[in-house]
Amino acid sequence: MRYLFFIFFAFLFWGCSKTDERAASIDQLNFGKSKWYSKFLWVEKDTSILEKELKINFNEYAKREQAYVTLIIVDENKEPFCGKGKFVDFFFNDIYCNNGELKITSENIPENGIIRLGLKFHPEAKQGNHNGFISVVNHNIDRVGNFDINTDPRVLKWKAEFKKVMNPLLVILFGILASLLVLLLLWFLIFKRIQFPPIKTPKIQITEPYFAGLKTKGTRQIVFTSKEYNQGFFDRLFKGTVIYSKNNCWTKEVYVSPGRKKAQLKIKIPIGYQFKTLPDKKQASFYLERFKEYQIITDKKEIIQIKIL
Repeated sequence: MRYLFFIFFAFLFWGCSKTDERAASIDQLNFGKSKWYSKFLWVEKDTSILEKELKINFNEYAKREQAYVTLIIVDENKEPFCGKGKFVDFFFNDIYCNNGELKITSENIPENGIIRLGLKFHPEAKQGNHNGFISVVNHNIDRVGNFDINTDPRVLKWKAEFKKVMNPLLVILFGILASLLVLLLLWFLIFKRIQFPPIKTPKIQITEPYFAGLKTKGTRQIVFTSKEYNQGFFDRLFKGTVIYSKNNCWTKEVYVSPGRKKAQLKIKIPIGYQFKTLPDKKQASFYLERFKEYQIITDKKEIIQIKIL
């Protein structure tokens, strides 16, 4: 009698079914997992061939009689899984099998009997776990192993997984963007207010030698100057607004920023300037209190009066 024996390098068994003794008794090939992702910029990936080694032996009588067996891969519903109109290719020793059929003879297997069966999923293939059987569709042998293939053509079970994943370059870019977004949120919600606290005093008013009302609440700093400045967009966005009050009476620049207490301001007076309280004209500290008036005397002896509202 002509026999064909399958010997595996790895054995994996499905759970036994009382209603399908053949399926419960045959061995399983686990082809593993295939991944695919679409092209993004220069990074792309084609699906690789999932391979499994299998050892085949023909007995001496089968070899003399030039026995052969033709195999196909079917799904769990016993429908062809590879071939024309399908999105999965069947390979034998890296050679594409036309119509998903593999004809094995004693002449086309190596001396050691080891062959490689392969599955290649196309991007259009259905995602998820796939399984089924390797079945005989044509032969001139009597049995495969201990199985009568005339009553049931199934000789092996198989399983494989196909998964579509995100391009790794996109994963990296999204990760970077997500990290930047988190950092920006932390900066604007927490760290910006710590590093550059906003002024809580609503208004500063200049009453002499010119009149100006400056709405200061929420700004980072007020600069009294004789020069023209334009604050940059990103500086305003990430650090806070700076108000530049321009007048020729300011021979040197004076800076006002938030004080230690709520609604308190801190003033930085340049060398040569004097700073006094009103109406007593005493030397003032460098902290401005709300609803009080102050006098600044420049190095040119010009008097400037300011009121904190």
